[in-house]
Amino acid sequence: MFEGVVATILNRFLGNYVTNLETTQLKLGIWQGDVKLEKLRLKTDALDKLRLPVDIKEGWLGTLTISIPWSNLKGEPVRIHIDNVYVLATPRFQENFDPEREDEREYKRKMQHLENDDLLRQQQLLKKKGATSAGEEKKQASFTEQLVTKIVDNLQIVIENIHVRYEDHISNPDHMFAVGATLSELSAVSTDEEWRQTFLHDSGSVIHKLLKLAQLSVYWDTECQSMQGLSHDELVTKFTQGINSEEHRCRQSILLPVVGLGKLTMNKRPSPEDIRTMVKFEFDQLAFELDDKQYEDVLLLTTAFDYAMRQRRYRKHRPPPGVRPKDDPRAWMLFAIRSVYDEVHEHNYRKTWAYRKKRREERQLYIRLYTASNVNHGTLCDADAKALDLLHHSLSYEDIRQYRAQAEPTIRKQQYLIRKRETEVNKAKTGGAAVADNATAGGTGVTGWVGGWVSSWVTGAPAQSQDTSKKSGDGVEFEDDSAQLSEKQVQELYDAIEFNEDDADNATDDDLPKETIKLAATAILRSGSLKLKVDRKTRDHTLMGFMFNILKIDLLQRPQNLSVDVSMHRFEVVDGTLPNTQYPRMIYVQSDDDCDSDASTCEDEESVFMAVAAAPGGLGAHINQGEDGSTDASPMLDIGRKLKDPFLQVHFEQDPLDAHADSVINVKVKSLNVIYHPVAVKAIMDYFKPPSSASAESIHALIAAASKSMAGFRDQTRAGLEYALAKHKTVDVKVDFDAPVFVIPQNMLDPNSEVVVLDTGYLTIESQLVDNATTERICQKHDQALSDDEMKELESLMYDHFDMKLHSTQLLV
Repeated sequence: MFEGVVATILNRFLGNYVTNLETTQLKLGIWQGDVKLEKLRLKTDALDKLRLPVDIKEGWLGTLTISIPWSNLKGEPVRIHIDNVYVLATPRFQENFDPEREDEREYKRKMQHLENDDLLRQQQLLKKKGATSAGEEKKQASFTEQLVTKIVDNLQIVIENIHVRYEDHISNPDHMFAVGATLSELSAVSTDEEWRQTFLHDSGSVIHKLLKLAQLSVYWDTECQSMQGLSHDELVTKFTQGINSEEHRCRQSILLPVVGLGKLTMNKRPSPEDIRTMVKFEFDQLAFELDDKQYEDVLLLTTAFDYAMRQRRYRKHRPPPGVRPKDDPRAWMLFAIRSVYDEVHEHNYRKTWAYRKKRREERQLYIRLYTASNVNHGTLCDADAKALDLLHHSLSYEDIRQYRAQAEPTIRKQQYLIRKRETEVNKAKTGGAAVADNATAGGTGVTGWVGGWVSSWVTGAPAQSQDTSKKSGDGVEFEDDSAQLSEKQVQELYDAIEFNEDDADNATDDDLPKETIKLAATAILRSGSLKLKVDRKTRDHTLMGFMFNILKIDLLQRPQNLSVDVSMHRFEVVDGTLPNTQYPRMIYVQSDDDCDSDASTCEDEESVFMAVAAAPGGLGAHINQGEDGSTDASPMLDIGRKLKDPFLQVHFEQDPLDAHADSVINVKVKSLNVIYHPVAVKAIMDYFKPPSSASAESIHALIAAASKSMAGFRDQTRAGLEYALAKHKTVDVKVDFDAPVFVIPQNMLDPNSEVVVLDTGYLTIESQLVDNATTERICQKHDQALSDDEMKELESLMYDHFDMKLHSTQLLV
C-alpha cells in the first residue's frame, strides 16, 4: 500500500545525488519488495549543501539493497544495506569558470532551500489544522510515538565501507595534501534479550537494538600522492585499502580509529514504574593528533576557502586559470576595473526609482503567479510558467521567501472558497447530504492529519485531491510524485504500526506519574586525548598531550523533569618540550600522587582501564560476535564497578521533583596541580603561530566568524537570563571547588631547585533559597497593607542570594 510513498522518497533523495538512477526500475523493484542498485555515480554538485568551493571528481555508491516484505510488515524486518561509498573531491577554484553552470547550481541550491522551508511550513500548518482539540493533540502525539517505535522495531540498517577523500594541491604551493574520513561499519540490528543478533517475529513488549560503530577515523596526509587519473578499478582498490586498520598506521591520522557499541531497549507497553527507553553507549577512545604540518595546511586551506568565497561574485571577470598578471597585464587591469565598476554600479542603482519600480513589479508578479500555481495545483499556462521560472532565477532567496509569506493569506482564502464551492455543488448533487472526505479535504482528526502529513513530508507540497496514479510499461500501477494517502491507506497504516485511536488518550505524558522515567541514557568514553606533534615523519615527537580517563554522561528524562550527570576521572597535561624535566606533567589531579601510598586502590582502578585495552583490538573484541551470534558486554557498562572520587562531577536538573527550585546545578571539582613552565608556554604559542603564507585577512575572517558565533551565543544567553529574571526563575547552585595549586620551580631540570607554591584554597558557592513557609506567609498578605519591615523583606526576596566562601589559601616558598 505504501509502495508509491517509498518510491517517491527514494526518487527524491537519490535523484539529488545520483546521475545514473533508473527511476522506473527503482519503482518496479520497490513494488516487488526487493531493490538492488549497483555502481551509482554521484553528481559533481552532490556536496553543494555544504556551501564550500568543492566538487566531486569521482564518486560512487557501490551497492544499495532494500528489502521490504510488503505482505508481512508486522512479522518481517525492513532491511537496508549500503556498501562501498567512495568519494574523491577536489577544490572547485582550480577549474575554468562557467557562468551558466554556476548560475544553475546556485539556482538548485536556492530552490532546494525553499523546498525545505515549504516542507516545514506545510507540516506545521497541517498539524495545526488537524489539532482542533486537546484530545486530537493527544492522538497525534500517540500516533507519532507508535510510528517511531514501529520503525525502530522493524528497521535493520547496515552501512559498510565509507571513504571520503579531499585532495588539494593549490592551497599549499609547497606540497599536495589530502583530507579523508573512513568508516568500516555503522549498523543497527535487532537482537534478543541476550543481545544475540536475530529478528523476533513477536518481540513482545520489549525491543532490543544493537548499535555498532567500527573504525571511524579521520586523516590528513601531507606530501601525499594524488588519486586523480587512476582507473575505476584502481581507485576502488585504493579506497578499499584505506579503510583497513593496517592502512591507518601509514597515514597521518587526526582522529585515530573509533570503536563504539550501543544498546537500545524500548518498552512498547510500559507500566508507570517501567523505564520506557534505555540507551547505553560505550566508546573505546577518542584520540586526536595534530602535527605542525597539518596545522599549517589547515590554515592555508581556510585561507583558500575564504578567498574562493570572497571572489565568487567576481569570477566572471577573472582571467582564465594559468594567466598571471605579468603574462597579460591588460586582462588583469580590466578584471579590477569591471569588478569595482559592478560593485559601485549596483550600489548606486539600488538608490534609483527605476530599481524600486522594478522590485515592486517583480513582487506583484511573483505573488500573483505563485498564488495561481498553488491554487491550481501547480498548473500554469506556458507564459506564466516561464515567467515564474525566470523570477526564481533572478530573485534572491530572501526575496522569494518574503513574497511567499505575503501570498499565503490570499492562497488560503482562495482555497477555502474553492472547497466551499465544491461542497455546495456536492450537496446539490446529493440532495443536501454532506460529503466528507478527511483524507483529501484536510479534515480534522488524526486520519486527515496523517494523510496530509505523509503527503507534505514526501513531496514538500500540500495534499492534493487528484488522481496521480500512473502505469509503467509493464502495466504495473504506481503513484507518481504525489503521495497522498487515502482514508483506507491511513487505516492500513494504523494496523501496520498497531495504533488504535480509542486507546491513544491513555498514553500521554499528562497522565503519567511525575516519577516515571521516559528515557534513561548513558554514554561512557574510556579515554580521550589530544597530542600536539612536531616532525611526525622523522622523529614523531609529541610536544604536548592532553589526556583524560572515563568520561561518563547520564541522562534521565521524566514527563516534567530532566536530569543530567557528568563525571570525569583523571585529567592531565604532559609536557614534551623539555627533555629530562623533573616535571613531565604540567597539570594533573592532585590525588594521583596518592597512588604511591595506596597501590592496591590504584591497581583496582587500573584493572578497569586495562580490561578493555588488554583485549585484542581494544573494545572491538567485545563487539565482535561469537559463533553463536552473542555479543559480550563490555566491563565498562558494568554499573557495579569501583571507581572512586572522579576529578569532575556536574549535576544539572531542570524542574526537580521536589519543586524546591526551578533548576539545580551542583559542581564538584578536585584540586589540580599546575606547574608553570615558561618554555612550554612559549613553545605552544610558537606552535599555533600562523605561517607567513597564510593570509592575515583570512585568519582575521576566521576569528571574526568565531567571534560572531560567540556573540550570538552571548546574546542568546543574555536573552535567556533576562527571561529568567522576568519570570524570576530560581536556581539552586552548589559548587565545591578544590582550587588548583600552582607550582613555580626556579629550575625545571634541577630536582633540588627552589619552588614557589600557591595553594588557592577551597571555594564553595551555595544558594540561599527562600523556604516555603516564608513564601506562603508573604502570599497570605496579598490583599493586606505591609509594614516597612515586611516591605523590605519582600524586596529582599526578589533577589537570589548566594553564600561564597574562599578559605585555606596559602603561599609557600
